[in-house]
Amino acid sequence: MRSVNRAELDLIAVDPPPVKKATPVFALAFLVSLPLWLICIQQALRAGAMRFVDQWLPTYLEQVPLAGIADEHSRLAWANHLTSFPQYIGVFSGPIGGFVSDWILRRTGKRRLARNGVAIASLGLGVVCFLPIFLVSSAELQVVFFTLGTFVSTCAAPCAYALTMDVGGKDLPTVFGAMNMMGNFGAAAMTGLVPRLNHWTGGTWQASLILFVAIHALALLCWLVLDPNKPINRREQSATERLG
Repeated sequence: MRSVNRAELDLIAVDPPPVKKATPVFALAFLVSLPLWLICIQQALRAGAMRFVDQWLPTYLEQVPLAGIADEHSRLAWANHLTSFPQYIGVFSGPIGGFVSDWILRRTGKRRLARNGVAIASLGLGVVCFLPIFLVSSAELQVVFFTLGTFVSTCAAPCAYALTMDVGGKDLPTVFGAMNMMGNFGAAAMTGLVPRLNHWTGGTWQASLILFVAIHALALLCWLVLDPNKPINRREQSATERLG
């Protein structure tokens, strides 16, 4: 490809070092890595929140704020229509979050500000935007706040993927794969947890809504600890050397 420059060609042409088989000690040290688990947990939490929006929000709107509409077909159609707005807005907020993160990194050279700062601000503002859903009863107004919160909180998504590249090093495929798979687990957990919460609380949606908002705050806590300036492989290699 003509877009590959000389430095990249030189790097590609270098013979790769012999692959060393991972020792059990190294594998154990990697699995108990706190940064790796925090990366995975925040991904699971954010993915679970998105599954609530695209899977359970239509049902919530139909059963609670729109329950007064007598015609079931009209009620369901309007609920699905309203739910589309948070999903549409998420398409735009992801690239915006990535652009802002990269812009901050270029201007300041500080990865923690570019990654953690954007993610923390995104999730924190998202929580603030979601809180009014507990105060208004109109389905349309609630969707406005769901949409605003989704727009802001989704800006954290590119920061998570960039973070895996910051800290993954030689183990980027493992870090990225673990994070992405945990996101799938989180999404699946939310799918099954919402109806159980509603059943345990007597058919109300209050507990599910609280969980939806709370998991954004929990994801924010993970970002307070994560450090994009410390690759996981270096720390774990050092730990392996001490253990070995």
